[in-house]
Amino acid sequence: MRKICRKGAGLFPKGSTSCKDGYIVTTDYHSTTGNAIYMNEILTIINGSKIRNKVVILDCCHAGAMGNITETTAALKEGVTILSASKFDEVSLTGTPFSVFTSLLLDALNGGAADLSGHVTAGSVYSYIDKALGPSGQRPVFKTNTAQFLPLRETKPPIALSILRKLSVFFINATDDYHLNPSYEFTNIKDNVHGHRNQAPYALPAYVAIFEDLKALNKVGLIVPNCDDLRPEERYMYFAAMESKSCKLTSLGRFYWKLAKDNKI
Repeated sequence: MRKICRKGAGLFPKGSTSCKDGYIVTTDYHSTTGNAIYMNEILTIINGSKIRNKVVILDCCHAGAMGNITETTAALKEGVTILSASKFDEVSLTGTPFSVFTSLLLDALNGGAADLSGHVTAGSVYSYIDKALGPSGQRPVFKTNTAQFLPLRETKPPIALSILRKLSVFFINATDDYHLNPSYEFTNIKDNVHGHRNQAPYALPAYVAIFEDLKALNKVGLIVPNCDDLRPEERYMYFAAMESKSCKLTSLGRFYWKLAKDNKI
């Protein structure tokens, strides 16, 4: 514990700064009597830990001071990641029952920052919070020295992994098109009494099952129908099938196609 070298009295926030250094202090800290812990002292302990991957999350005013490199601070050792609620010279926004940053952090960990495999990493959490805060005065800070983001948490993925793995089955090559026809659409039944459009070839159970998977992949942005020659209101998977068009992988789809092909999902 060290005394903050700062003139004046009064209550400081949970995070405070003096010169180039940052401190962790209690809410009832008083400048004339209280002590504080240098953020750099905490970082030194973290850097010395034998744990391979360390993630530090700070929700306090001036949290961005953690990991700043000065003449008195150490650089982040390999495997250390810091996610801070605010920049070095900013306060953190409060809220009820949690602060703004903590509320967004919880949302991110509960799936908001998950990828299509259901993995939440420190990088995706930062991206989620950064976008959610938008142009507000508070800016989160992300510092890392790691070659690989390991999941902080695994949540229920927005699409079943069993369907995700079929990308490399439906598309032998990432640039291939998957050709459709009316037999993929389950409403395309001969003598349909419900008034749906119908035409040969009529729905086949095996193709209908494949089409359900393709529509699930389309819903999460991994494939899109090839029907630009149709009217805008008809550029959907249903019309792609009924008009015997095709579908293709998006850029994101090609990324997950590669993961599926390499058995990484």
